Amino acid sequence: MCPNLKKIMELDTIRSGIFAMLNNWHTSFKSTSMLFNIISKVTAITAALFIIAGVTFAQVYDNAIRPNVDWFELETPHFRILYHEGYEAVARRAGRLLESEYVEIQQIVGGSLKRFPVIINGYNDLSNGYVTTFNFRMEVEAPPLNGKIMNPQTGGHLENLMAHELVHALQFSEHGGFGISRFLYIFSPDLGRSLHGFMAPGFMEGYAVYQESQLRAGQSGRGNFAPFSQRFNSNFGSNNRWNLGQMVTPSDVGTPGDRFYIGGYHFVDWLEDEYGKDAIRKSIRTFAKFPILGYAPHLYLSTGKKSRHLYRDFEAEMDARESERMEDLRADGFTIPAEITFAGKKGPDIYRPNWISETEILYYGRFYNDYSGFWIYDVETQKHRRIIKTRIDENYAYSLNPERTKLMYSRYSPHLFQTDRYVSKLYEADLSTGKTRVLTDSDRLLAPEYSYNDHIYALKNDRETNRLVKIAPDGKQTPVVSLYPDNIVQIATNPSQPMLSAIVANKNGVQGLWFAHDGFENDILKQKPDISFENGAIFDPVWSNDGLRLTFSADRNGVMNVYTYNYVENEVFQLTNATYSAMEASFSPDESQLALILYSGNYRRLATISVNNLNPVKLDDYLWNGQNIEIVSARMGDELLEASEEWESKPFISGLSWLKPRMVLPIGSEMPGKIAPSFGLELSSADLLRKNAYTIGFEYGIDRLFYDVRYRYSGIFPSIEFGTSYRPYSIGNLPPGTKGRLFGEERSWSMSTPMTFNLDHQSSSNIVIVVPEFAQTSYRLNFESFDDASASNSVGPFSAEKAKLFVAHGFRLRQTQYSPQPTAGLLSFVQIDHDIRTDNQINSFSGARFGMSAYLSPMLSSNHSLRLGFEIIRQNRFGFNTLGVLHEAFTNTDHVLSDKNFGTVSTRYTLPLYIPDRGGFALPFYAETIYLAAFTQSIYTPTTTEFVSFAGLGIRARFRIFFGIPFDVGIGYARNVFDSGDKESIVFNF
Repeated sequence: MCPNLKKIMELDTIRSGIFAMLNNWHTSFKSTSMLFNIISKVTAITAALFIIAGVTFAQVYDNAIRPNVDWFELETPHFRILYHEGYEAVARRAGRLLESEYVEIQQIVGGSLKRFPVIINGYNDLSNGYVTTFNFRMEVEAPPLNGKIMNPQTGGHLENLMAHELVHALQFSEHGGFGISRFLYIFSPDLGRSLHGFMAPGFMEGYAVYQESQLRAGQSGRGNFAPFSQRFNSNFGSNNRWNLGQMVTPSDVGTPGDRFYIGGYHFVDWLEDEYGKDAIRKSIRTFAKFPILGYAPHLYLSTGKKSRHLYRDFEAEMDARESERMEDLRADGFTIPAEITFAGKKGPDIYRPNWISETEILYYGRFYNDYSGFWIYDVETQKHRRIIKTRIDENYAYSLNPERTKLMYSRYSPHLFQTDRYVSKLYEADLSTGKTRVLTDSDRLLAPEYSYNDHIYALKNDRETNRLVKIAPDGKQTPVVSLYPDNIVQIATNPSQPMLSAIVANKNGVQGLWFAHDGFENDILKQKPDISFENGAIFDPVWSNDGLRLTFSADRNGVMNVYTYNYVENEVFQLTNATYSAMEASFSPDESQLALILYSGNYRRLATISVNNLNPVKLDDYLWNGQNIEIVSARMGDELLEASEEWESKPFISGLSWLKPRMVLPIGSEMPGKIAPSFGLELSSADLLRKNAYTIGFEYGIDRLFYDVRYRYSGIFPSIEFGTSYRPYSIGNLPPGTKGRLFGEERSWSMSTPMTFNLDHQSSSNIVIVVPEFAQTSYRLNFESFDDASASNSVGPFSAEKAKLFVAHGFRLRQTQYSPQPTAGLLSFVQIDHDIRTDNQINSFSGARFGMSAYLSPMLSSNHSLRLGFEIIRQNRFGFNTLGVLHEAFTNTDHVLSDKNFGTVSTRYTLPLYIPDRGGFALPFYAETIYLAAFTQSIYTPTTTEFVSFAGLGIRARFRIFFGIPFDVGIGYARNVFDSGDKESIVFNF
């Protein structure tokens, strides 16, 4: 699993909120109760869509709509690698990397894999990798992760990813021998593997980051990468040091987003040094046996120490290391730039400052209590103002035109209907008006750079690497250079010598800088770099205005620092000697000041320093001259190069093996009237490419066998889902003293075509969900007498063919990181149900309901949010289930909605009270946010002359159990404002 890209896209929290709110609406008008199990993070969003659509139950395996490509399968000793046309070379490289690391990783985390599925797709630019226990597989996007996420000295994108994901795959396959997981494996292997998810995520990611950091001793992996490791050091040296719980727990409200990767790795690295690899494997194995106990007892069994004592020892060791490091820095003398304050802004996460005038600095920024985008800081007034609301890709690279009136950047745009597919596009923005236009449509371009004669340089995806292209004013693209299988990282054109460019590229782990002229004569990038460090990678090249100096960042000696190259004198100077890291620097137009980014505590802060306060240190030529650097031609896994040519590749055919249930779960409940219990089984499965998925439930009760079967096919758009069921339903309680039971039976079949449309917007979430459905249902009512069998009778069946339509739209929804609900946008839905035909025993039903909520923030800087909503129901007879219309503080026995037509008006105001974002480790319980929620609700029907109104106030909190499973709980007081009955309620709910 790669770093948390949610902070880049800033959509997941909003989407989850949309789905949760639509679920509240939609489940209120389902005619029968539904059970939804959202078990893994990978399937959470898709499962939530099923909730909205109301077209499935207990859906464990999700579907995906993919591009129409031909898939192939490559068989290796332990893996079956699925790839599509044009990616066979990528698949073979991935296979070599996986096989070469298999034995070593297995010795650490245990487990065993045979024909383990690995899916490689090349069509999603928002690159990531993950292992999911549901339909156990690995899936990897081939396009490279950009920016400072992964360590470029590891090699390429696949080198960084494969060992990491293999750790997860082997760990999930470890059942620990006889125990809980092994027992579940017999019936539900996917569920047995999923119990590893009860381990704190920081340990799982820590083990994976640890392994990627062992590939090349002292060089590879994030553990040896300053932008990763110095985030830990900057926190450790602050007054708000993470405890062990924070170090291993994901956070939706804290920065950095990959905190649990960082903290987990450093603790695991120390754990391995102190107790060895055997202790790690033992703790994983015993945890697999009894995962419900949490991870702390297993660390105790493998180390002999309680978790608090382990953390105490860890802290002492880190203190000693940091003291030694700081002594070395003081001996060298280190530069301390002046941090810029952000009045009213919390949690600064700032990227790539650039001077646009003598007094103004442009930067990209995110905050806890404001929206992301491009901001300008005025040095004289010390004020910040946002000029463009937008997202940007993880490279954060943008370019200013020579007049510094426009900027060009790239961001990911979602595909209209294909699942998890994003394409990188170029955009240009006017700094004076903030208006943005699309420069390219679907060209998969990023890291743009203005060039002479209105030409543009940009990077373009080339399998698992990027190549360099040149774009003419008419949009025509010309390939400039490709280093495949090496990678182009960034280009900076010289403002005074337009034909001269500085190019950062990565050649098998050596990330250096080349100077090239237009045309790139003699394939200069195939030679050794002009500037490179033996133990560090180069980033962020920026030319001075006169084009004589080049400023860049490098993680030489374990800390990111700012360097400058004098092009005329052929000299390199180190400008900063930062405590934790300094990077992404640019000089002011008069070159009197330097703007840069510093790590400070948990944040990336903007800082400036006068050139007079710098103490440049000239570096000896041998330290930076790339001609002295050895570039190894052999790549990781090449020892299997000859063997890999023998691995068989063939067209992938799904076959029918996916029909075998991957999960079998016992189910049970009380039948209607709570008279008789029921019991049964639920079977689920799906195919590897997530085109086919089914869930079958059988339940026996009251002398009947009930069933519910759902099947969805997503090989085309829209997906098609079929369902058939025979199930009981409650029709109410019998009068007291009745000796018998009354229950209903419902038989149905249905077909629906659920559709999700992702409408692109530069700074918000826009989703449209459409679910047309046709269903045939029949009902029967049964009375069974306990005393007189002859008194038992049945009525019915009553049958109807129904047409249904559900549409929901989330329009430009935004949410700050600290806000419990969206702070801007509209959320609306409409549902239409109509009986096409009924038998003569019942009246046809026709009804419609519509609802809308508007979100705004009266105090955005304090993360306040106000929701204003209304809902209207019109129906020719009672048909919609309105049990969920009343606020949860009251029940239908408190207020009976006697009219079939009515409307509601509601409000909900939320404000954070406290953001603890803290919890211990021994108890797998973690507090994130405590907030206040005030609400009102008014219900109007044509038969009443006044509103029935409720008002209430509650305190709610968002927690995580087992460190990865979020839940919301609250207690509140609600009162009927106008009712003479003086109804009131205290409610405690989840």
